[in-house]
Amino acid sequence: MSLTSGVIGFAERVPLPDFVVRAAVHQLCSRTAARLIMQVHDELVLEVAEEAVEATVGELRQHMVQAAELSVPLKVDVGIGLNWDEAH
Repeated sequence: MSLTSGVIGFAERVPLPDFVVRAAVHQLCSRTAARLIMQVHDELVLEVAEEAVEATVGELRQHMVQAAELSVPLKVDVGIGLNWDEAH
């Protein structure tokens, strides 16, 4: 195994760094009425004022899709509900 294939294999197995996701959410929350409640693995749970949901979802989706340059597009699913269970 070459060093290059080893590095590529490692990068394929490691999820996006948490700091990339947290930085995007921090920027979003500082500009909107959103508040990060928790992060569970690759899921983010935010509290957002009802009137700001649509704009926040659009901006968050854009940040998440652009979080890393990959050869395949990143898929981002968004659920909306009064609690985590409803959002699933």
